[in-house]
Amino acid sequence: MGLFDIFKKEKSKTFDELMDEGNYLASKGNFKKAIASYSEAIKKSVKESNIQLKQGTMFSDSGDFEKAASYYAQIINQGEKNAFAYYVRALAYLKLNDINSALSDYSEIIKMYPHDVDIYCKRGDLHIERKDYIKAHADFSEAIKFAPKFVNAYLGRSRTYYYVIHETMSGKDEKRIDDLFKGLGVFALRELFRKMMEDCNVILAIDENNDTAYMRRGSAYGFLGYLDKAINDFEKINASKLPDVKILISEMQEQMRYKQMGVDGNGDKIWI
Repeated sequence: MGLFDIFKKEKSKTFDELMDEGNYLASKGNFKKAIASYSEAIKKSVKESNIQLKQGTMFSDSGDFEKAASYYAQIINQGEKNAFAYYVRALAYLKLNDINSALSDYSEIIKMYPHDVDIYCKRGDLHIERKDYIKAHADFSEAIKFAPKFVNAYLGRSRTYYYVIHETMSGKDEKRIDDLFKGLGVFALRELFRKMMEDCNVILAIDENNDTAYMRRGSAYGFLGYLDKAINDFEKINASKLPDVKILISEMQEQMRYKQMGVDGNGDKIWI
């Protein structure tokens, strides 16, 4: 067979053949040739969005996230309400450290699927990265409203409390706590710990082995004076994952030596 005949045969491949060829090349890691096969398939099919998604995936897998985002954008710019295109483009933007664009894409998905709790949580995580704790808190709370037993939503919301507490106690930003709990003044920090503890209670009722929830609830107990409960929570944590927990237990035990023990309104021991 001459070169002309081979060229003619290549040109006569059907859409399905080109797709199969692209899939095979992609499975072998030959992304460049896979992209070429998908490009030829685009010329033979009106189903361009499916091919563009595969093209974008190939560029993502090969590490070219800018090119991947551009292929996903082609689908979006055609006016197609394609939530998956927004989702994978958001992932590409995150690889490019473009949080604002990823946030925008997650917001578009929520417009299409206003009850998608996973996307609310992903957007909430990005708000936390931007230190926009008020918006993060709102997203996680919305997810909890739609899915009252969704552990990731409670973990996310408790994380907003954790970071606001950390920034407030370190003196970095006292305004954030005022925004979350307007009018509570000096009691706001205690309320923040109580809110974090409440979310952790829900998490542990669903997942009794959640180390993060034990750590956060233990921290809340410790701040509020329930040192024995704090130690009890810290002792349940896998120390191989969080080695600093042993230091926290020692600190709680030391506080029990010099603080005065009392009893709260519920009869629980409290150190003041």
